[in-house]
Amino acid sequence: MTLSAPGRFLQLQGSWIKDRQDFYLAIGEAINGPRGYFGGDLDTMEDCLSGGFGAQPPFTIVWDDADVSREHLGCYFDKLVEVFIDNKVDVHHVNAAPKVRATAT
Repeated sequence: MTLSAPGRFLQLQGSWIKDRQDFYLAIGEAINGPRGYFGGDLDTMEDCLSGGFGAQPPFTIVWDDADVSREHLGCYFDKLVEVFIDNKVDVHHVNAAPKVRATAT
């Protein structure tokens, strides 16, 4: 799905994001389709958010399993979210369901 009109939603699957490269691949494909580009670091992503690269803010990112991405990306996760918010992109964090541990009966 190409995200060309403002006000749209896109979904990121956080359980697939294990490092920065995975994030930029995921956001590029979510916005511009297979092998889509949407930056490779914070500066180029911010340039892409300025327009002309398939996304025009405002839009919303629904980030499934955001807790998994945060675990792998560390403080870079917060920097990404900050860039989105500064550029009128809402980010909704959807965390994984708590794991239920089986108990012996």
